[in-house]
Amino acid sequence: LIANIRFFLLFVLSISLNFSAALAAHHEDQAYRFAVFPFISASRLEAVFAPVAAHLSHSLGRPVLYQSSKSFDSFKQLLLEGKPDIAFIQPFDYALIAKQQGYVPLVGSQRLLSVILTHQDSDLIDLKQLRGKRLGLPPQGAAISILAKATLGDIGLSSQDVDLRHFKNHSACMQQLLTRRVDACATAPGPRRVYEGKMHVQFKQLAQTKTIPSSLFVVNSRISEQQRDLIRADLLALRESSKPGVYYNYSEGTLLVEAFDSDYDGLLEMVGKAEGKKQ
Repeated sequence: LIANIRFFLLFVLSISLNFSAALAAHHEDQAYRFAVFPFISASRLEAVFAPVAAHLSHSLGRPVLYQSSKSFDSFKQLLLEGKPDIAFIQPFDYALIAKQQGYVPLVGSQRLLSVILTHQDSDLIDLKQLRGKRLGLPPQGAAISILAKATLGDIGLSSQDVDLRHFKNHSACMQQLLTRRVDACATAPGPRRVYEGKMHVQFKQLAQTKTIPSSLFVVNSRISEQQRDLIRADLLALRESSKPGVYYNYSEGTLLVEAFDSDYDGLLEMVGKAEGKKQ
């Protein structure tokens, strides 16, 4: 009798575990994956965008799972495989990868530019003086890197003239500048504000580049039109709400606006210029 009871209990336990696993798998299938490109440190990135995922989860009535990647290359691989349902990506990744993989633009913000910074006591006063100097940049292929290199190209400078050094994110680049391992650093206004505030420093701005369309939220085309409209509306609502408001506050009042495919025309030409290709 005891053996029969044990067998029955083990049978019930097995059924329960299998049911729980199936339920968890179903829950995972119903969740949307929200991926963000790693333009700042992982901890800061999560602080900025995990609340956005929570906001979308609440509004859509289904889990939205935040994730990022350790590197720009691994993030691009996620896009190439079409794994994220929703993503926040840099503009060049939209033009070069996401568009071809069936992602649809939803929401962007103010136009993006790169600022090139140096030390307050630096003798550098214009970009032409970077010849023979060390310029720190975010990863190869990052929007800010492409902008900075295209701007150098406009004044006749290339990697043959300037020692270009790529780092894993904006914060790492500015850390190299702070410790004087590079002579200048190309970054964006948002990360600059965060880093200077955190480290209680102020860099001198050497130059700023022309503007391009902003980083943007995209959605995979496998998501229904109805769901896309809801996601777009929820993201646009961030500009009018302090909850979660973290992305909005990080951008210091950045105006979130609807994004369109045509906004990103012309970026491929800029990539060619940054790579030193004749147009």
